[in-house]
Order: sequence, then C-alpha cells, then structure tokens
Amino acid sequence: MCIRPWSSRVVSSIAVLLGAGVAHAQEDVLQTWTLPGRPNSLAMIGDLDRDGFPEILVGEADADADGAAGAGVLRVLAGRPTPAGEVPGTLRTRFGSSAEGGLGYRVARLGDVDGDGVLDYAGRNAQSEVFFFGGRDGKLLFAGHDEVEALISLGRLDRDGLDETILGRGVRRGGTFEQLYRIPGGIKGPSSAVGLGGDIDGDGTQDVIANVATHDGKWAMSITSLISGRNGTVLYSLRFDDEEDVAIDHVFAIGDVSGDGQVDFLEVPEEGPLVRVRDARTAAILGELQPPSDLPQFELVEARAGDLNGNGFPDLLLRRQTLHPPLAMLRAVDGHTLETLWTLRVETLPLPFPSALVLVEGDQDWNRDGFPDLFVTRKLATLQTILEVRSGAPARAASVTTPRTGLRAVGQPCSDLRGRTPRIGATGLPLVGHELVLHLTGIDPGLSALLIAGDLGARRARSGARGACSLAVNAELVLATVTQPAAPGVGVATVSIAIPADAALVGTFLHAQWIVPGRTAPLAATRVLECQIGSD
Repeated sequence: MCIRPWSSRVVSSIAVLLGAGVAHAQEDVLQTWTLPGRPNSLAMIGDLDRDGFPEILVGEADADADGAAGAGVLRVLAGRPTPAGEVPGTLRTRFGSSAEGGLGYRVARLGDVDGDGVLDYAGRNAQSEVFFFGGRDGKLLFAGHDEVEALISLGRLDRDGLDETILGRGVRRGGTFEQLYRIPGGIKGPSSAVGLGGDIDGDGTQDVIANVATHDGKWAMSITSLISGRNGTVLYSLRFDDEEDVAIDHVFAIGDVSGDGQVDFLEVPEEGPLVRVRDARTAAILGELQPPSDLPQFELVEARAGDLNGNGFPDLLLRRQTLHPPLAMLRAVDGHTLETLWTLRVETLPLPFPSALVLVEGDQDWNRDGFPDLFVTRKLATLQTILEVRSGAPARAASVTTPRTGLRAVGQPCSDLRGRTPRIGATGLPLVGHELVLHLTGIDPGLSALLIAGDLGARRARSGARGACSLAVNAELVLATVTQPAAPGVGVATVSIAIPADAALVGTFLHAQWIVPGRTAPLAATRVLECQIGSD
C-alpha cells in the first residue's frame, strides 16, 4: 500500500451536481423502536439516566390531555438498546395545558441553560409558545413566545458556565433567560429563517444567519444578514431580488468550500432547484449547484448531521419526499467537498403531509463506533411510528456481501492537549483497488501529526496523558503531516491510503491511528480505526 497527503479542494468557480460522486446505500439499521402515539417532532437530547445512550424527545401536537383535545404532549424516551420493535421506556411525560395548544409542534435539544451540568431541552406549541425544561429533573425553566420558529443552542458567549439560546427573534441568556439582544435584519413571522453560521468573524463564538423573504411591490426580495453571535452586530447584509420573481427562501451554513478557513453558506431559492454557494467572509458567489437528478426538488434538513466522516466540517442532510410514489430519500453530503457520503431510501405511506413526513435527527454516536448516527422515523400501515437508528459510518457498497466491509473505531483516545480529544474519521470504504481517505480533527492547527497504519496493539496506560490509549503497532506505513486550519482554532489533517488491487486482501484488516508525537510519548492519540478490506 502507499500513503500520501490528500489536498483539500479549493473552489473558485463551480457548477457541479450537488453531492456528485460514488454513492453507496446506507443500509445498516442498528436499532428499531415502536414509538407511542403519532409524533410529529423528534430530537435526540442528553443522556439523562446516565446509561451511556442519548434519550429521545418526541412531540405529539395532536394528543389529547386530561380532556383537553389537542393539548399535545412531550415524551422523553429512554435511548438504550431494546429488542427490535419494542416501545422504549418513558422517562418523562409533559402534557400541554390548553385545548388546541399543540405542545410538541416542535422540539429541540438545548445546551446547559441552567448550569447544572446536564443538557436541557425545549418544546414549542402551535400557538408559538416555547417552554424550556431542565434535563436533570424535567422542571419548567422558562416560558416565552415568538412567532419565528428558531430554537437553537448558541453555546456559551461568556464565562458563566451557561449556554445561550436563539429563541425566535432574540438571543436568551442562560440562567435568567433575559434577552441579550434582538437579532437584527427585520425578522418576522414564518417568512423569516434564523440559523447558525459558524464562527464567521473569528471571535471564538458561533455567529448567526438571518434571512427575511419579502416583496418590494414589484419583485420578490430577500435580505440575508450575517450577524455576530457574541453581540448581535451585523457583519454584513445581502439583498436578493430579480425579474423572475425568485428570492432566497433559506440560508444554510456549510463547510469551508472556498478554502479560506471560514465556513461558507448555501442560498436556497423559493422556487427552482438551483442553489448558490457564497463565501461567508467576502459574500462573493463561489458558484452554483445543481441537485442530482434523483432529488430534483430537495430540501435541506435542519437536523444536526454532525461531522459524519470526521474531516472537521459538519455535513448536510438532503431530503426529498413524495406521495406518488410514497417514498423519502435522504442523502448525506460532505460539508466541505459537497460530495455524497451515502444515500438512504425510506418507504412511507401514501398519507398527506405532515402525517407521513419522515423525521430526521443526527449528531449522536449511538453505537459508539466513532461516527455520528442518524435517527429516522417511518409510519407503518397500522399508523404506528417506527424509529430506526441508522449507522452514520461510511456505507457499504451494495455489491459487497461477505466478508462484510466496514469501518469502526475501537479502543480509547487520550490527550494532554488542553482538553482536546482528537478524532479519526474516514470518507469512503476500504476496498481493494481504491483509496481510503482518512481524517484527523478535534485538534489545534499547526501541530505535527503522524498517521500510523499497522496492527491493533494492546491497551496500555500512559504517564502524562489522562486515561489510557490503544495504540497501532507493527507499523507498515507512517506519514508525518501538519494540521491545517479548517476554521479559527480548528485544525484538520487528511491523507489517503491506496489499497492495492489484490483479491488476497479481501477480508483482512488494516488498523489506522493518528498520534501527536511528544518528546518521549504521544501527546495525544485517536481511537484506532479498524478497517475490514472488501471489494466492489
């Protein structure tokens, strides 16, 4: 095998298929549950019972409660494994308090807004009322109202140990829940959208993208504002209008497409499939993206996909759902290269939306294999709702049967790097005659790093670093590189291993690991990526 550095693509002018590339079907179902009721919202929240698995927050806005029709309900369900198809245990239930209130219309995972060390959560009803609940005991922390549906954790803006939250048109302080500032840009009602924009200004905090669709009396128009998350200052604004009456409906932050170390973003129009990619720092248009033919009218799912392949950039989920035929297709797209990571087809029922809508949530490593997983609902003919946990690891090629091709992270990482825990990831599969792309993230830029490919070593305690490491031994390949900036304070490294086209390698294992070398021992080491080699 040979190993070489892998250069990130820098895009200055592009006109490509969104998610173009070799796509494999994501067919690994890790767990199935039957959910109570008919939920219309879903979020994975913190590990409230400390069993190592995130809990499931579902909202059912049409549920009746204590004689109040349509009061709605929130349920916190245990996320631990069960026999396939069982109903997960209910940890908490919270019913709405008013008829037709519709609690559970939306649900969300929050940060630690009350400072007790446990992630909190929120629910919204059909009357635009929002409720924050404590993750530790489920008590009501805050009740507010806003017609704009944004409900997003912004992280910590100061050193008080509390996370702030984007709630509708404003940012709420953790603990007191007072409004720190009102998000500028003329945000109002359902014609507005607010989301996270990454750290655009480089001050170490998440920034905000706000988009307002309106009409100037002649043409459709939209205004997109890039806003400092720390203090609400408008960094810059963009106005979109044209003679074809097409304005921007939504804006999504993506990875660093331009290669300048800052996140960029996608502009999704109100009509038509064309999507523009814009540099978030300069506002320059980088190019236009045409969606793939099997997703001609897609939408970008606002669920957190997480960094599926571990290259340091959060990835995107595309969804297309139709009634005829009753089918939903999900596609995971790399947030940096915009290449397809995997696709998933979900058969649904011929029910009108939103009854048949496939709910999606991600960014939780449920099976602890080193890759974020995906939670997907589907309705049965009995109108029961099934929740599936789908593997977020690189998908198997459809033609690969036995031995099973796969990737999983084993062992434990360790680090002395100011609390940083590096992660190993991969794009693609370990197939003979192909390259396997390996990533390092969760580390500072400008550090030396070694990629070691060999055998899985014994778990060994280390002096200095916290914890113990499993180390790759009997190295066949070693590559030295330096981590590059992916965003302010975020370093990544990527290499590729060319696997020879030798059928004798099928079924064998390759173990790969990143380490940060020190004088006498590694300063940090990732988990070991176990790669079972297959063929396509």
